[in-house]
Amino acid sequence: MGWLKNLAVKLFAKKVAKDLDLKEGPMDGAKKWYKSKTIWSDVLTVVVGLWGVLDPVLASHGVNLPTIPPLLLTVLGGMGIHGRVTASQKLGV
Repeated sequence: MGWLKNLAVKLFAKKVAKDLDLKEGPMDGAKKWYKSKTIWSDVLTVVVGLWGVLDPVLASHGVNLPTIPPLLLTVLGGMGIHGRVTASQKLGV
């Protein structure tokens, strides 16, 4: 079953990269930070983490946030690893 999750994460990461026009090339040049698959997966992981921290706090004030499935963190982690492994350009400013 682990290979199926890996396949799903890879396919999802490729689709997101294509949709966002994220491109990797030779490490010679630099690319803008917002074109980095790794940066986007890291940003989304932080947002999901904050969501989990804020949920109990907001629930005590009567605000109920929808539940985020734990599989999402697995997918984001896979995207981050995929982005780092396939990176071929440095990040520029």
